[in-house]
Amino acid sequence: MCYVLTNGKYYIKITKTGAVAKTDKEEEARMFLTTEKAKERLKKAPGKTKGYYILDVGNRSKYYLSNGRIRFPREVRKSIYHAAEGRCALCGREIGYRTMTLDHIKPLGAGGTDSIENIQCTCGSCNLFKGSVLPDDFMERITSIFLYQMERRYKKEVRWKIAKQILDGMV
Repeated sequence: MCYVLTNGKYYIKITKTGAVAKTDKEEEARMFLTTEKAKERLKKAPGKTKGYYILDVGNRSKYYLSNGRIRFPREVRKSIYHAAEGRCALCGREIGYRTMTLDHIKPLGAGGTDSIENIQCTCGSCNLFKGSVLPDDFMERITSIFLYQMERRYKKEVRWKIAKQILDGMV
């Protein structure tokens, strides 16, 4: 995949001196291999790139920036949703396309990117609960909450004592 920056009429190109300029020819535009690199260029020259978006040269999908993050186009969102088979990647619940949220697997604040490979389909409550936590830390959080709640609720039952011994052996 290749990406360019455009406003629909002009494209961003980089001159020999490294300055940002515009051209009306797509083939002269600066090509980016990832949306993340294109996003960095948009953020570097906000004055000259105001009104510009990232265009996927192959399928013509348009990626806009919103609050410094890439807003994924409908066709990409649908692709992520279908790849997840309409289920939240965290809890496994079935979710509707309109209610799904996109979650950064590795959060932006932890060095993650806006690349499609770092995005997963989640329900709103799981996305909110996960926040900006790394996947392993999230699993530890879920596990400790589950064990604590089960202990509180079933600590006197034999079934829980047996299950707890098994779980302790796994952790």
